[in-house]
Formats: sequence, structure tokens, C-alpha cells
Amino acid sequence: QMKSIYKAYFAKDCMYHVKPFPGICEMLSELKKRGIRIAVLSNKPHAQAIDVVESLFGKDYFDYIQGQTESGQNESGLSYRLGDLLNWYQKLIYSESTSYVGDTNTDMQTGNAAHMHPVGVLWGFRDRKELEENHSEYVIEKPQELIEILEKINGGDNK
Repeated sequence: QMKSIYKAYFAKDCMYHVKPFPGICEMLSELKKRGIRIAVLSNKPHAQAIDVVESLFGKDYFDYIQGQTESGQNESGLSYRLGDLLNWYQKLIYSESTSYVGDTNTDMQTGNAAHMHPVGVLWGFRDRKELEENHSEYVIEKPQELIEILEKINGGDNK
């Protein structure tokens, strides 16, 4: 019963107290400037994920946005949505040059399962210990550090 009440409130105002963490806009702008493709994979319901991302950054700022769907409410759902995300490229992706950035143990597990570079961020909801215990390749404190990591991973070619 509480879940249905929560969903109703969330559907009305999914932007309640939502704003980018400090440094996110600058980091994303730099990624876009360098031609790096960016996507959002969220556990928010799909419609709200799109609403939040487009409200904060504008329509078509991200190359791909995928929120939670009824078929994707568990670990296997994450894999399904990640598959959708990867199909978006419309060509072969070399995972060794792809990073998966997140703030939870599930994000690190998903990045590892997809053979990507899992990057844990400390401005989210979990601490360094949890991210490292779930095999993050990198843990960063500030958004700008992601640029440096991408340069290291890709040897200067971060597309």
C-alpha cells in the first residue's frame, strides 16, 4: 500500500529537492565538448528518469536515458537495461574503453558484469568501503576526476 502511495507522490513531483551535485554540470560539459557519448541508467521509473534528466540538463543532452521498467526490477533487470543501453551504440562497443559510473554496490557489480571500468563516486549515497568491496576500479571524490580517469583508460582517445 505504501509503495502505491509513494509512486503517486513521485509521479506528481519527481523533481522534489533534485539538483545536480556540485561540479556535475561542468564535468558533463567537458565530456560533451570532447565528444564523449554519455548515458543515464537509473533505478527511477523510466518516465520519471527522463523527466528528471531533461528537466536538469535539457532534452537530448544525454545520448541515452533508461529508467526502471516493470521487467527490470531486479539484478537481471539491470542486465536487461544495460543490454538496451549497449544496443544504442548501433555498432560494436569495445568495453575496455567504456566506463560505468555510479554510487552504489549494484553499480559496481553491473559495471564489472558488463566488463566495463566501474567508477565509484563518493558524492552519492555510499562510502568508499562499499564501492571498493564491490570491486570498483576507481573511486573518485569530485566529478572532474572522471575526466582524468577517462584519459588514463583511453590513452587520450576518450570517445
